Amino acid sequence: MGGRGRGGRRTVIVSAGALLLPLMLALVSPAAASTFFASPKFEAQWQQGEAILPNFWGPLATARDGQLEAYAEGSSGLICAPGQVCAAVIMTGKRTVQYFDKARMEQTTPAASVTNGLLTVELLSGRVQIGDTQFEQHQPARVPVAGDPDNTFPTYADLTLVQQPNTTPIAGGFDPVLTLLRPDGAAARYEAARNDPRTDLTFYDSVTKHKVPRIFRDFRDNAGVPAVGLAVTEPFWAEVKVAGVVRTVMVQGFERRVLTYTPTNPDPFKVEFGNIGQHYYQWHYLSGSPTGPMTTPTVTPSAIPLPPAPTGFALHGVLDFAKEDGPPIRALFQPQTGTLHVLTNTGNLFQIDRAAGTKRLLLSLRSGDPTPQVFYGADFAPDGTFFAVRCLQPPAQPGESTTHTGEVLRVTDTNNDGAVDAVAVLNRIQYPGGNLRFNHEITALKVGPNGMLYIGAGSHTDHGEQDGGKGEVPETSAIFRISATATNGPFDLFADGLRNPFASAFRADGKLFTADHGPQNDLPEELNYVQQGKHYGFPYRFGNNVRNPEPDAPAEPAGLTFTAPIPNIGPDSLNADGGDTQNPSYTFQPHSAPGGLAFYNATTGAHLFPADYRGDGFLAMYGNVERSGEVRGFSVLRLTLREKSPGAFEVSVHTFLTGLRRPTDVAIAPDGALVVLESSAAATPTDQTVGYGRVLEVTPA
Repeated sequence: MGGRGRGGRRTVIVSAGALLLPLMLALVSPAAASTFFASPKFEAQWQQGEAILPNFWGPLATARDGQLEAYAEGSSGLICAPGQVCAAVIMTGKRTVQYFDKARMEQTTPAASVTNGLLTVELLSGRVQIGDTQFEQHQPARVPVAGDPDNTFPTYADLTLVQQPNTTPIAGGFDPVLTLLRPDGAAARYEAARNDPRTDLTFYDSVTKHKVPRIFRDFRDNAGVPAVGLAVTEPFWAEVKVAGVVRTVMVQGFERRVLTYTPTNPDPFKVEFGNIGQHYYQWHYLSGSPTGPMTTPTVTPSAIPLPPAPTGFALHGVLDFAKEDGPPIRALFQPQTGTLHVLTNTGNLFQIDRAAGTKRLLLSLRSGDPTPQVFYGADFAPDGTFFAVRCLQPPAQPGESTTHTGEVLRVTDTNNDGAVDAVAVLNRIQYPGGNLRFNHEITALKVGPNGMLYIGAGSHTDHGEQDGGKGEVPETSAIFRISATATNGPFDLFADGLRNPFASAFRADGKLFTADHGPQNDLPEELNYVQQGKHYGFPYRFGNNVRNPEPDAPAEPAGLTFTAPIPNIGPDSLNADGGDTQNPSYTFQPHSAPGGLAFYNATTGAHLFPADYRGDGFLAMYGNVERSGEVRGFSVLRLTLREKSPGAFEVSVHTFLTGLRRPTDVAIAPDGALVVLESSAAATPTDQTVGYGRVLEVTPA
């Protein structure tokens, strides 16, 4: 980075808390104005933006000095002015940022690309991202969106009034923006815009489900969607003071910026970026209550009440995870020792003593690569070899071309003590990073009855949209089969058309089933019987052969045959399309988010379930809270499959366990108990208790 000392000194790596207080104060109290860019990459991006539009970022003279902000996966050297000599210290848990009038620039590691942050989203929700998967809740920002600093309306917190998705189709004729918001929340009409063609609602952001008027669409196309983001509110008019004069201005919130349209301004300035960089800095660093942190009670997960046990069963907590462990993602039993292992999505592998309620960290699967890494898929082979997938996610803006890598790891026990201890990369697959909201990565790995590895690769789009001109590629939205022993062997396509096959499991008869996540549109989650050579629809068909309804859906290839998901005959987790043998649901309630899947194959043990559970599946439903407040998922479902004819299944679904806190996986213990893994995120919008994950166990009463 520009101005940093480059002499022959040894680089010292320290955690953020290890520095002396004066340095910490310098890091969090930057000067009111800046005289230099915190990174050469910041300067290059600033120059690129200003060449596109004047005041794209705002002048350097009104920017804040670069600073280090807390970010779990971050690492950064000290920020030094040109000519200044600084110690060669690498700060872990910090990233370099700089606030400009119109946005924030971020660099997670010295080698990373520059990102700009979802500032609008954080300001209106109060949910501040402090890591790839970590967030901190604050009060939404009572900072004016536009105009003079003493305006009291509209603020970013008020944007929730226009945040609801708009599912009304784009009108065929002229459809101007007429909604006028007032401080009391009442919606009026701004009739002066009725004949303004620039306010015509001509475009629809299908991912976020908001309409965009022509003048904002044109401005965003010129500035670039990566810099502005997708719409997160509907457009509206508001009366704001500008230099002391009340004007009527059209406003719309996008992920990274706010756009304003003032018809009375001269042409070059009719549409402008809001000063969101200034506003965010004021909210996050300069304002006191009510924009400070919410009063969120912090309790140990063991103090969080357990959900009710199913009738005839007992439920108890085995142990809790700490924040530094990372969110638990997979629960697996070592087949030779019968010992429970838990993998977190940060790559920590724990060995669990269920009886004692203790855990032992075996090793971290993270590599020394500074690229952000995440872990989802893992399984044991019968000989005790452990396999996992390490996903490397280079930071990028939407539409920016980056290469993501899925590394299949083979982890072995070299000293025969029953604990794996040596990590080797068995294989790699690379694929382009797509829309940042839908980079599903490699989400599943299963060892098959034939000893091969079955790899579930998620999509990198929501519904096949041409993100950056790519859409889906052969390396995404499919299940691949690879050798468990041959290094860098081929990734053979096993089955195609699966959007995000997060939940995969082999039944005792060797048949492979997967629960697949549906798109943002209200189309169902699917349960599929996965057979070699079949295509399961994505991104062309969903549910019961429903064509992709999005306006930017890709064209279906001629002659392609689709295999429908397994119909759900109820009584639970039904989609709105029915729930009986004549009109079944294909398959589960939208947005309930399948987690792990396991079949009950236990035949002996102290905690054996009743005989009618034999062969049934258990599926964790991670869950979502809809904008309406409806809670979906947060449960474990019991799946009773019936093969009506060879290869043709139907499933009866019963809710087995509900009221869970984001369940991520299920596993069947050798003694017959059902183990449930929670990530312990709040189950409802009003539940403010905090936990970092726990292991639960269900046994017959």
